Amino acid sequence: MKIVSWQVVLTEHQVHLLRALGKTPGTNLKVVTAHEELAERKEQGWNKPDWGGLDVIQLNREKWLLTGMSLIKNNPDAMHLFSGLWADRRLFLLLIYAVGKRRKVGLVTEPFGDTQDGYLTNQTKLKGWLLAKLRPFCYGIAGKLLGGRVAPIFAISPKAFGQFVRAGFLERNIYPFGYFIPVHRHGVGAAQADPKGVLRIIFVGALITRKGVDIIFRAASLCHEKNIPVRFDVYGPGKLDSQLADAPNVRYCGAIPFGRAQEVIAAYDLLIVPSRYDGWGVVVNEALQQGVPVLASKNAGASALVAKSGAGAIFDPECVEALSAIIESLGNDKTMVIDWKRKAREFADCLEPGIAATYLLACIDAYLSGTRKPPCPWYSVDEYAPFH
Repeated sequence: MKIVSWQVVLTEHQVHLLRALGKTPGTNLKVVTAHEELAERKEQGWNKPDWGGLDVIQLNREKWLLTGMSLIKNNPDAMHLFSGLWADRRLFLLLIYAVGKRRKVGLVTEPFGDTQDGYLTNQTKLKGWLLAKLRPFCYGIAGKLLGGRVAPIFAISPKAFGQFVRAGFLERNIYPFGYFIPVHRHGVGAAQADPKGVLRIIFVGALITRKGVDIIFRAASLCHEKNIPVRFDVYGPGKLDSQLADAPNVRYCGAIPFGRAQEVIAAYDLLIVPSRYDGWGVVVNEALQQGVPVLASKNAGASALVAKSGAGAIFDPECVEALSAIIESLGNDKTMVIDWKRKAREFADCLEPGIAATYLLACIDAYLSGTRKPPCPWYSVDEYAPFH
């Protein structure tokens, strides 16, 4: 099978899957990237991943249109998989060109943001409000124009699945998907129970409104009032609000060096992901791969992994009382965390990029042949309660 993967920028989220695809017998893979790096990602501590083993074509800033059109013309039999619909204006124009040339055009896409919070940085409330209102309308127009012509669509999270169905893309052409990174075996099993019985919870992410770091401090205050033995360690780039920095059971531990997250997470009892919106949230993968359960916001795409594995709990980030009640129950019954850790370890293997590559190719085969969708290893839209 011939695949051309059109990426805005290559990150750790995609590079391991692409490398696994490229190594699959019978697969001819080309990777096109619009940017070598993004400034916003660099500010958050992201490094450029190793492109070794990949046939990567970097779009030249001046000749991007000619280069892109040439690749589409010269690969008429390939499946052209674009990363997102409007993630990059240049790639969107090339997607439209590929559709016009009657190429096989698919998407690998996160859900679009439906909150007022900025994606990579904080933004003004007015801008956030306008974007949140406009996105469903714009995707609805795209669904009317492209809904029957862009397929297959690999929906990164049940939320993305639902959004694209509602926008008018054909449900039979939408396949559940996610992000995938390899496990770092050095950390597995490193977590040891705190001798004082304190529940140790870690947060890893940018210190911005969208990631919900303020929710951790509100939950921590409630836990402190109830004398729940818990400590929250916060890791990530950014600056904490001075009003949040006084909680007695919260520590800010700085940013984790790139590539070391799994090693650090492995030493904790639980990961917390309180995002108001997260297209996926690869940190959930990293925790489960280290046998660490997750308390996941229902607004994080990767909460679907928690639902499927049973290795943790899903909560509404706007209901801090319910979150503190979950933590209180864990403090009262330590066997729950032990059981969740077992389930995380059992689930970890299916998060490997090689599994994802095999599944993606099976989905493309199913779409092209009109046969039944292969079972998804990571979530079922029908079974994922927060989707409904």
